[in-house]
Amino acid sequence: MGKRIIIQDEHTREVEFDECVEGGYALQYTKHTDNGSLHLRGQIDNGKYSPRHWIKNYEYAPLAKKLIAKFEELEHIDVRRILFIEDHVSYENKPPTGNPWVCQVKKAAKELTKIWGYWYVFEIRQHLFERKSFEQRIALFYHELRHIGSLGDLHNHDIEDWTDMVTTLGQNWAETDAMLWNILDDGFSWGQPPRQLTLLSFNQSASAQ
Repeated sequence: MGKRIIIQDEHTREVEFDECVEGGYALQYTKHTDNGSLHLRGQIDNGKYSPRHWIKNYEYAPLAKKLIAKFEELEHIDVRRILFIEDHVSYENKPPTGNPWVCQVKKAAKELTKIWGYWYVFEIRQHLFERKSFEQRIALFYHELRHIGSLGDLHNHDIEDWTDMVTTLGQNWAETDAMLWNILDDGFSWGQPPRQLTLLSFNQSASAQ
């Protein structure tokens, strides 16, 4: 469905632009002469970002919105300012050395901020991300969003990790094969005992009987 865009002079209320356009757009309006110039740039929701990266706003922005809506510590984040991209390089034959990151948040390049309005780039290594459990993927997203500070800066980890995540999900929540809490579940809150420990205690108790 088309959208009607009207631009008026804020003082005289004279209509400077009135036109119907298709789809969603980021607008840039410049007025160097009496005739304004309107630039329509389509929203980046899905498309090629680089030879190895693909834009996936349509897939990941909804998850980020759910986390922001649920957790007070994320409420300062504007998901519209985040560009979500996937790294589609396969590490099957040559995996990253050391302890490879699965997701990371970084400041957007000046061009992305100036032209598109993105402040951050949220990058996902698809090959590693898809190996994680559903619960781990959600926790990884929360973990990375926590890096975004209320003043627009990026925070480092709190000690080795965010304290509430370690307390509730366990210190090895990103690597464990044990069942984790789904932090988006109704009734979930930080401070519950780790599920890994709960299951371990249950198994030990059953073996002792």
